[in-house]
Amino acid sequence: MVQTTVGGPQPEFARQGRELQRYGSNGERLVAGCIPVRIIKPGTTEQRVEILLISSRGGDGLVIPKGGWETDETVEDAAARETVEEAGVRGQLEVPMAHLGASRAGVQHVPP
Repeated sequence: MVQTTVGGPQPEFARQGRELQRYGSNGERLVAGCIPVRIIKPGTTEQRVEILLISSRGGDGLVIPKGGWETDETVEDAAARETVEEAGVRGQLEVPMAHLGASRAGVQHVPP
């Protein structure tokens, strides 16, 4: 897997508007995100993995940091940006892990 650094300062404001938003062939809005994990005591018998979830805007659940993938960035850049904007998380981005299709009704696997 390729690793890239996720980081930079916390943005003062998130991108807004949909002028640069990417859409799929069926008109669906394309998004990118990360599943932030932290490995504690790697390589030992005490190793464990922590997964970061953030509260949803409505406050009625936990979600992964994700948001719109825009035309002026790669999917990796969009995932890194959204992770910093929504969760303030910096680290190593391993790409690609999965391609998922999501809707309000559920999530489905989308081949890369």
